[in-house]
Amino acid sequence: MVSTTLDPTHDIIAANYAVAENNYSTLIATDPMGPESFDMRR
Repeated sequence: MVSTTLDPTHDIIAANYAVAENNYSTLIATDPMGPESFDMRR
């Protein structure tokens, strides 16, 4: 991962966010009810 900032805390948060986004996408893709059943963006 290329750091876009000199703040290591920001890099960690960004990495965690990327993982969360990936998990969310996986959840939606495998959720028979579709995106409406679990929408964390609301």
